[in-house]
Amino acid sequence: MTNIYYGNSEENSITFQSANNKATAFLDTNENIYICEKVENKSFGGCSFFILLIVFSVIKSLIIIPLIENKTLSVYTYLFLAIAISLYMIIGIIKFGLQNKNNWRKNHGAEHMVWTAYKKLKRIPSIDEVKKFSRFNRHCGITIYSGFITSQLIGFLVYFFTGFVINEFILFFAAIFFRTLIPFNLIGLLMQFFTTKKPDDINIKLALSALVELIKKDDPTELLKYKHPDFEDKLSNITEILQS
Repeated sequence: MTNIYYGNSEENSITFQSANNKATAFLDTNENIYICEKVENKSFGGCSFFILLIVFSVIKSLIIIPLIENKTLSVYTYLFLAIAISLYMIIGIIKFGLQNKNNWRKNHGAEHMVWTAYKKLKRIPSIDEVKKFSRFNRHCGITIYSGFITSQLIGFLVYFFTGFVINEFILFFAAIFFRTLIPFNLIGLLMQFFTTKKPDDINIKLALSALVELIKKDDPTELLKYKHPDFEDKLSNITEILQS
C-alpha cells in the first residue's frame, strides 16, 4: 500500500505525494481530467514562515521575556508570537482563497476524504465510499500553524499561573511533533471549516485520479488487485505497463 505523506489542492488540480513519487491530476474547463507532471504549487507557508518564526522566537526569548520579567512589558506581551502566527495563517488563507476561489475548497475537501478513505479501507475507494468520510483531516498542512499557536498558548498559561518560562526550543519542537494530536490540532481542524467544502463527484474523481496515478508510479502491482468501476480506463493497461 502506498504511503501518502503529502497532499495539495489548487483551483483546478489535486496532488498526492509519497516518499519517492508525486502525481497531480488536473481538471480543465470541460471537466476532463488529465495527469500533469508539473503544476505550479501556490500553497502559502513554506520556508518564509519558518524563517519568520525562528526570528520572532529569538526576539521573544532574548528581548520580550526579560522585559516582561522586569515588569517593563505586560505579561500579555508573551502572546505576541501566537498573535503573529494567527495573523500569518488568516492572511494566508484569505489570500490563497481569493486566488483559487470556490473550487479550491471543494478540491481540498476531496483531497482529505480520498486520503482518509484510502488509508482506512487500504484500497482505492469508490466515489460513493469516499463520501462516507470526513473532509476534516488532522494531518492537513494547516495544523502546523495550529500546533505553533497552541504551543505558544500553553507556554503563556504556564508562565501566567506559575511564572515558569518554557524554553522556546521546547515549544518549537512540541508544535512540530504533536501538531496532529489534540489539543495542538484543534485550531487547524476549526480552520478547515473555511479551507474545505463538501466536494462534488468531479472533485472526488479528480482526487482519485491523482491517487491512482501515484499508486501506478509507486507500485503498479497494487492496481492489479482492483476491478474498479470508476477507473476501468485507467487500470486496463496496468498489465501492459508491467510487461513493458
